[in-house]
Amino acid sequence: MSKFVLEILNDVNGNVDFFKILEERVGLDRKRCYWNEFCKEIEDETNWACELDEMKAVMDDVANGEIVPKWKWRKYKGIDDTYEAKTDNLRAYILKDENGYIIIYAGKKSDQDKGINRYKSITKRYLAEKQNAKRKNPK
Repeated sequence: MSKFVLEILNDVNGNVDFFKILEERVGLDRKRCYWNEFCKEIEDETNWACELDEMKAVMDDVANGEIVPKWKWRKYKGIDDTYEAKTDNLRAYILKDENGYIIIYAGKKSDQDKGINRYKSITKRYLAEKQNAKRKNPK
């Protein structure tokens, strides 16, 4: 069983909030942040760091309501409320909800199939937890 927490993403500045999702598994003492793990991996590979900066700049543009080319930001076909921020070699899979945009998972283009499957799995658990919380605490 997992518990999810949203944390504001300080890397993106604009009128619309971007969040990173943290997953806390029952029995573990730490929260796992897929975005932080991805950023650390990319920053350790110095030849990819500028693409990570480019991806964050695209998210800044989206957060400020600017028009972004669809080869850098697009609605992901076949999955409701899902967007993809991308560079030549990097991908971030993002859920849009009433809070703003939530970066669920990110990875390399070469691992795109694995990345979208991880996104679906995490999103399914997050939305189920959110739905259960609404049932327990209706407004």
